[in-house]
Order: sequence, then C-alpha cells, then structure tokens
Amino acid sequence: MATTTEEPRSSADKHPDEEAGRPPICGELVTIPTSLTVTAARYANRTGIDPAEIRDVRCTLQAHPTGDHWAFIVEATETTGVWTRWNATDAPEVVFVLPDCPATDPEQQAICSEFEFHDGGHTWQVDDPWDHTARA
Repeated sequence: MATTTEEPRSSADKHPDEEAGRPPICGELVTIPTSLTVTAARYANRTGIDPAEIRDVRCTLQAHPTGDHWAFIVEATETTGVWTRWNATDAPEVVFVLPDCPATDPEQQAICSEFEFHDGGHTWQVDDPWDHTARA
C-alpha cells in the first residue's frame, strides 16, 4: 500500500475562512436509500421531487471525531426540514422532521441552516468549502 503525504500549504494557499480560524464542517458524504428519499418527500408533502435528486447528502455539522452525522434532505415547511442521521457503523435508516435552528448571525442577519439544538457551531461559524454563497 502506497503512502502519500500532503505538502504543507503556505498561508497564501489557505482558504480565507481558515485564516479566520473557523472550524470546518464534517462533510461526511452518504447516499441515502431510495426508500428514505421517498419518505422524506412524503413528509415534506413534495410529490414532485425526484428521489434521485436528494439521495446524495453530507453532514454539515461542525467537524466531529465521534457521534452521529446529520444531513438535511428537503425542506418540509418554512420552519422545519427533513433530516437523516447515520454513524460510522450504520447507514441512514430513518428520517426526521426537525425544527430549524432559530439562531441568527448578529452581524449579517443570516439564519443558521442546521436543525434546532444541533451540535457544534452555527452555519456562519464554520467553514463549508462547498458553500460558494458564503464566499460571495
């Protein structure tokens, strides 16, 4: 088995949020079973959703060495979303309709995109390399 090492990055190569010291999101990717996407769409009362469009999800919580991963699947109402969870040994097997996190960034008035009582930082407190709108 070949071993590779990543070259240390210079400060010029770092993402601006890394410079600011924002912790990264977890980013663990998972493909949820079609049966769960169908259930998620049903809970959200969104019959027009193609289950294939919402099968690949990722954990957007702040990076965590242990515990469950959580991923948003689809909005259910203006104040709730359908989520799933999994861990290192078990794939997603259930969906939850959870209330949205009520926290708001006091400086930019941006709302948190996680569920209420989530672990880790709020959306604006973590670095999400896939969120290009946060860099605009």
